[in-house]
Amino acid sequence: MLAASALNSQPAALPAGNGYGIEPWLMVGSPPTWLATLTPGSGPPVKFPYSADMPPALATTSEANQNMYRYWNYRNRLRNEFMLINTDAGGCLPAEDVINLGIDTSGYDHGKFGHWGDSTVKLGWYIGVLATEIYMLSHPREFPGYGGGNDMQNAQIELFCALLAVERLDRFAEETMWSTHYIRAVLHLLGTEFSWYRWPNQPGFFIRDDVTRPRIEELGMYDSENRRPIHVRSDALPYGGIAELWPDPITLPSIPEARVMKEMSQDQAIHLLMGLSLVNRLVPAELAYNIMNFRLFAKNKARHIVRYVGKHPSWTIYEPVNPKTRHLGLWKGVGIPYFDPFHPTDPSDPLVKVARGASALVYSEGFSQAGFWIFGSRTDVNPLASVFWYGLPAGTWTMESLYHTITVFNGGSDQGSMADNIHMMMALGAAGNGWGDATPNFLELLQGWQDFHLYTLLNSVLFHRGRLYVWTERQIEDMLRKAPYGGTHDGHGDIIDGWGSHNRFITDKTDHNGGKMPIPTEFNGLDYMLLNNLFYIAKPEKFKNVFAGDWTMPGASVNSANALAANAGAGSTLPPPIRPALAALVAPNWPDGIEVHSQPIGYGYQGMPTVLNRCNWNAGVEIPITVEWEDLGGDRDSTAIVIDRHPAIGFITVTGTKNQFVFHGAFWDRWLWEDTAGFLLVDREYNTFRFDVPLVYPGAIREAPRVGHVLSGVDLVVDLWGELFGVVIPLTGRIEADFTIYPVDVNCWPWKTAEWFISGLDNVLAWKTSANNLHVRIHITIFDLLIRHHGSVTITALSSAGGPPTIYTIPLDW
Repeated sequence: MLAASALNSQPAALPAGNGYGIEPWLMVGSPPTWLATLTPGSGPPVKFPYSADMPPALATTSEANQNMYRYWNYRNRLRNEFMLINTDAGGCLPAEDVINLGIDTSGYDHGKFGHWGDSTVKLGWYIGVLATEIYMLSHPREFPGYGGGNDMQNAQIELFCALLAVERLDRFAEETMWSTHYIRAVLHLLGTEFSWYRWPNQPGFFIRDDVTRPRIEELGMYDSENRRPIHVRSDALPYGGIAELWPDPITLPSIPEARVMKEMSQDQAIHLLMGLSLVNRLVPAELAYNIMNFRLFAKNKARHIVRYVGKHPSWTIYEPVNPKTRHLGLWKGVGIPYFDPFHPTDPSDPLVKVARGASALVYSEGFSQAGFWIFGSRTDVNPLASVFWYGLPAGTWTMESLYHTITVFNGGSDQGSMADNIHMMMALGAAGNGWGDATPNFLELLQGWQDFHLYTLLNSVLFHRGRLYVWTERQIEDMLRKAPYGGTHDGHGDIIDGWGSHNRFITDKTDHNGGKMPIPTEFNGLDYMLLNNLFYIAKPEKFKNVFAGDWTMPGASVNSANALAANAGAGSTLPPPIRPALAALVAPNWPDGIEVHSQPIGYGYQGMPTVLNRCNWNAGVEIPITVEWEDLGGDRDSTAIVIDRHPAIGFITVTGTKNQFVFHGAFWDRWLWEDTAGFLLVDREYNTFRFDVPLVYPGAIREAPRVGHVLSGVDLVVDLWGELFGVVIPLTGRIEADFTIYPVDVNCWPWKTAEWFISGLDNVLAWKTSANNLHVRIHITIFDLLIRHHGSVTITALSSAGGPPTIYTIPLDW
């Protein structure tokens, strides 16, 4: 580290920025030492009501009511002191902590100093807070008095702003890295930096923050710890060490790595996914702001992140900015790189890992599971990683044995402290129900080692309808009850009951009670806020006797509020906590616009039905279906049209033309057929839009054939003659009769002859001589002429369309 005295020797007129984002930072010492004397910004006016101490009247109310007042007090403090709600660089990125440097021995007020070190971790928690807040505000019957007035509008504005921050840190990550890359720095010295060039964006790779000096000064801060350049790995430099451009660009001092690294890491990705999972599951599906549908946007950002982390089979996160390093010569012992902006990378260039948290292999199955539950598809994982992950709940672990096993599986690369392993494992497992039915029990085991109860609660809300073990529920209630009313901080000598770290569900348990910083430090309180909301979403029955909303709202507990104020005594009444409205936000004017990832829209309609094979038993109908669609993102050709659901009777086939389909349906058994077919539009970002196409067409009921007959000829044939009293007479003979049969199949159009056969004979013989002719033979004797006889022929006619047969009888008398 550079000596403080050397740093203090820099001129007081040190510029606020030199074009590379390099500005002075605080050197922590005793007392703290500044790189330069700066004038603190005036800071924004306090817009939201805040109290450092609980109002006395509130202490006599219900525990849930106290928690709600505490929650909104934290929210107001967050808005006032830790962030700026705008879409500029640095907007909607909560500071991790704020150090109040105070007045030194000479009477100089050094003001405040911000820290955005793990900014995207905190951004994930902030997004989760907003998602749970919107859920509770959307269910006033379950949570009466939770909020009112401007709260819903404010929450939507902030969620829009926070999701845009995710997009901003992703979209401009490569450009930021290139702007501070050592090759570009040398090119700048040579006057060949190609200032017009922008490194291509790879969705899913992001940097941790983009907070700028103007934003810091608006918050009333002198400086911040985050404003370092993107790191440059020592193994990528020809001269060794890590370069940082100082006011004199020829001087390239070596800076400790921890000061300059801002790329993504596996823990940053994990906690962003945790927040996005809450948006996906809790924010109403139709809710949108400035045409950004929150759920759809969250799905797509989650997909980008998981796919980038799992881009390589090893699940190693690499830097995407990897320019060619061919050298034209040496200058002061340094290679002069050649950079071709039209071919910025070379397959032979070695990939460089991000400096911290590059390996996600041990968590890869957790990433894949969380991704599946957020955006609906899995990412390929090494089978051994899956076996390892799913085997974790079956093990008998201690903290040490689990940490050692994770390290060994990860190829000897440790994952930080044991607390780091646990919070990453629990966050992914909770957001993706990572071990199926075993998830709640395994989270219960893990939470006990570091008091990380929030992740068990998160999993319960997302997947298990708020079910919790009684012990866990009581621990959470105790945590909420003991949180400092004015916000979390590092102690300052106070008893803070575990709320003394930047996030008690990420840091080691030994650090939960603060006292680590020699300077008073305030934390953003997102850990408390998310715990509070998740608890009441899981246990709405605990939300009672609450009137922490706008008391002027219809349905609010006005009488309870008035009674409380009347009983509290003079000077200690509770004012209605009405929060002012935030200014509306508009989308930033980015060069390529904002990818709001709006879903495509479409509809379909049927054409003229055609009846096929009407005279067959399996006659069917074909109906052409046309789908019309539009992609709001302007990429219509990339939108796929998918058959999502076939009708109850029938099926749909494709034709080879993208938007043309054919429905194959039934014809018989109904006079009118009505059904629907489901279609799905899927754009390149996997946004989906489902719609139904109504199908209506005439059918028919099968009828029995109609049958008639006509006697077409009769002959009397004598087989034996005899003589009686001298008279020759016929003794035996037969009657030969021909009939024309008319069986009509009315199920056909035009009608046609139905198939028929002889199905019964009574006292006669008969046979079919042709398709329409029947021959009948009747045997008679001399005695039959004296007595009247009867007979019949029965015919069964069938339709080729199936259905009922016709039984037709031809009576015969002689």
